[in-house]
Amino acid sequence: MGLMKFSSGILPGSTIRRVTIKCPQNGEPVHTGITMDEEAFKNVTLQYELACPKCGQRHYWTKADAFLE
Repeated sequence: MGLMKFSSGILPGSTIRRVTIKCPQNGEPVHTGITMDEEAFKNVTLQYELACPKCGQRHYWTKADAFLE
């Protein structure tokens, strides 16, 4: 049986970047654990909860709160 290959949906030449939010407690950037290219970021809906390593609290965030680093 051959290896199965899956398309990542990433265009050749795209740069994968980290999806980041700012901690609402101290304003420091916090990586969300998500990475994607700019095209995917433009077209995705994001809504998550994050245990913040900067302040120890849980933050609820959406794409409006996020940016690519």
